[in-house]
Amino acid sequence: MNEQRIIKQFAEQLHMEFGIQKVTIYKGKEKICGDTLDSTALERYMSLTCTTVFIHSNSSCLVSQNYVNSENYIVILFSDCKSTFDGIEKDYVISELKNLKKKLGEIK
Repeated sequence: MNEQRIIKQFAEQLHMEFGIQKVTIYKGKEKICGDTLDSTALERYMSLTCTTVFIHSNSSCLVSQNYVNSENYIVILFSDCKSTFDGIEKDYVISELKNLKKKLGEIK
């Protein structure tokens, strides 16, 4: 399975199971899925050292960096609900991120 197909399946699964509105994925500074981020936001996300949840007044965002075969994948998940990444849901989403990392590692 190729990279684009794995990422597309990942995004579709998150839309269906968790109500994630947008999935954006960068490979280094190259966008491979979703919306284009401005350079300031991308640099901010690249500087994070762990998976981070940003909660706003009526939305939330989860950002995770995954290193796969010397490539840095930055995964940004956007939700219109500020509680999407609370509690057990967050654990399930992180589990899906780990599965994505494993599948991406198998394609090389």
